[in-house]
Amino acid sequence: MEQLTQDELNTEMTTIGVGRYRNKVEGARARGTESETAYGQRLIRGALPTYIKAIDDLKDSWKKVKNKGQWQHDLLEVSSEKIGFMVMRTVLDMLTRNCKMASMCTKVGNVLDYQIRCDRLIKANKKGEGIVLGATRKRGWIAAKHHIRVSIKHEVEKGLMEDIPTWTSRDVMAAGLNLVELLRDATGIIEYRYIEGTGRRKPTRYVTAAEETLKWVEEFNYHKEMLSPFWLPTVDTPDEWKSVWEGGYKVEDTDLPKLPFIKTTNMEFLRGVEGKLEEPMEACNLLQQTPWKINDEVLATMDWAWKNSVKVGGLPSRDDEIMPDIPADFHTNKKSNAVWKRMAAGVHKRNMSTTSRRLLVAKVLFLAEKLSGNRFFYPTHCDFRGRAYNIPAFLGIQGPDMCRGLLRFARPQRIKTDTDYKWLAVQGANTWGYDKVT
Repeated sequence: MEQLTQDELNTEMTTIGVGRYRNKVEGARARGTESETAYGQRLIRGALPTYIKAIDDLKDSWKKVKNKGQWQHDLLEVSSEKIGFMVMRTVLDMLTRNCKMASMCTKVGNVLDYQIRCDRLIKANKKGEGIVLGATRKRGWIAAKHHIRVSIKHEVEKGLMEDIPTWTSRDVMAAGLNLVELLRDATGIIEYRYIEGTGRRKPTRYVTAAEETLKWVEEFNYHKEMLSPFWLPTVDTPDEWKSVWEGGYKVEDTDLPKLPFIKTTNMEFLRGVEGKLEEPMEACNLLQQTPWKINDEVLATMDWAWKNSVKVGGLPSRDDEIMPDIPADFHTNKKSNAVWKRMAAGVHKRNMSTTSRRLLVAKVLFLAEKLSGNRFFYPTHCDFRGRAYNIPAFLGIQGPDMCRGLLRFARPQRIKTDTDYKWLAVQGANTWGYDKVT
């Protein structure tokens, strides 16, 4: 049982936080969802107003054209804000990849065509919203498009709506090309690079993030990852809350950022809170000055149960449930085929549902083993309603049974009165599982 120091915990909070942030970024890049990252959202907020104005000017120029393409007619009916957001999101999803210009334009054009069809479906059919919602639940872009196309076809065959024409490949490419070019010219977020082909092949044009954009993203991520620590309990007593920004974790001479007393992202609201909030701060100070320790007997039992896949006390099985054997007449007997598929789907669903619980158990055991043999504290703050919450995640007094069972008070108190005996009995009953009884 290693005796921890606060400096070691501070360093570990920063290191784990940096790793988690980088994993999120890499995961978003691998999934093609960079627009959902912190830097993607910031780029959209910063560049979208300029891009919307450029789209307005482009649409004004289309109105003067006599022989408009189908894509131009359709986009004139869509707000510039919606067009700008969809284009920027699509491009930023592949920001750090080397994407061919043709592929990028096709993707942008298909996204716009899909959105226009969804909007028209909702307007033309009372079932439209449900159909579109069903498409969002499909796994993958191709499946969602197929769902919308087939649903429109069925509704047209029933006579419930008129058909919605799709864009030709030429319309898709023209729309994507015009709007990607406009994004580059208006914002400078992206640029083109040409890579020489082999033999007599012409150079291939790629859409990439501009050098300034890449540099900005790198600097943004560096600062952001340092502001995203993995908050752990402390072995030193947390500072008393004296104001919204004074108290909780001791952040002086560390890489840790300050945390506000009120759990919110509304900085304007926090700046408007002055002085000390007497009652909630006094309550949180009492909570965070209560020392805790790990119940090593429960930890040993839980560790054994986890390693041996014993499902007790809310612990999930460590191993996946085994799929049922495929019957011999699987390919010839329809009933046997359907029964096996139903059983296999149930097993797969149960395995998927326990994945997050397994991760939680692994994190709880990791923290419990790290803190074992140490007295520690939970820095505490509250939300806008005044409800108190421990700042550290996973292993806490507000967690599930397995978390609370691993904790015990580090400071014992002598039982002196009948009231003390009463509450000891209540705690014993609660621990046994006989709780919520008046």
